[in-house]
Amino acid sequence: MLQPDGKIILYGYFEAYNSQPYKGIVRLNTDGSIDTSFNTGTGTDNEVLAAVLQDDGKVVIGGYFTQYNGIQQNRIARINPNGSLDTTFNTGTGADEEIRALGLQSDGKLLVGGFLNTFNGTAVPRIARLQPDGSLDATFNPGSGTQGIIYNFLMLEGDYSFATGSFPSYDGTAYSGIVRLSPDGSVDSSFDPGTGLSGSMQIGVTTALQADGKLLTGGLFTAYDNNSVGSIVRISNSMLGTPTDISQETNIVLYPLPVTDVLQIENNTPLPLQSVTVYDITGRKVFSKALGKTASSGIDLSTLTAGSYLCSITDGNRVWNKHFIKE
Repeated sequence: MLQPDGKIILYGYFEAYNSQPYKGIVRLNTDGSIDTSFNTGTGTDNEVLAAVLQDDGKVVIGGYFTQYNGIQQNRIARINPNGSLDTTFNTGTGADEEIRALGLQSDGKLLVGGFLNTFNGTAVPRIARLQPDGSLDATFNPGSGTQGIIYNFLMLEGDYSFATGSFPSYDGTAYSGIVRLSPDGSVDSSFDPGTGLSGSMQIGVTTALQADGKLLTGGLFTAYDNNSVGSIVRISNSMLGTPTDISQETNIVLYPLPVTDVLQIENNTPLPLQSVTVYDITGRKVFSKALGKTASSGIDLSTLTAGSYLCSITDGNRVWNKHFIKE
């Protein structure tokens, strides 16, 4: 997982990195060396399968572990930027089974998916949402959820999300391996994958959003909507139906292109813009800011690494998706 400063958080099932004792998680400098300022102590006692980076530099991890640095943390923990356990993130008894997917919403709430049947003693249908303090969010309503396994969340503008994994349905409706969720956990029925993912395994493992808004999905499957594919598929109808996507209109202008530090957003519409969100080529949200000007607004992107990005801008009703290059 890449941080905005170019450092890399590496997580998984390992007990050492470069012959140094790091269990489950380690942070690397830009040259690949160990960042010793990220002190994880004894680390995790088992696999770390998912992680998300918060805007404040804290990292939430999920997996099969039950301890972090010797402290009981059942399958989920939040780590401070220095590697220590964030004790303000109180998940109680945590998850009863492994967590395989995490998704961070714009309000700091956290989507959790995997094998879990309960969270802090409350029954959940393999998916739940947590408050920023780690408590279960009772306002999240996935209905009957899924009896299968969610392997991945891809967060979208407005806190919509794609959930992929190994499941035949979501809240009682047939969605094979892939579904788009509304911010409250219900199905966004405007995304129709047809028969979805299929094959002997029928597992969607990972997703990424291209700069043009098309969705790449990979995993253990051989067909998508009855079309033969080879474990990877690109889906063109992945953008949100609402707000209206009007990417090709020229009344929102970005400059300079390519951008070095500050990207200017020129608004030639009569309505004020509400927000701008920037995604990297993997679909990870790397920048978000509220806007409120009818004229040009500048956003400082100097901390982003060089590469290709998608900029999603909304006035609350319409969405402009613009591609740009960061030098």
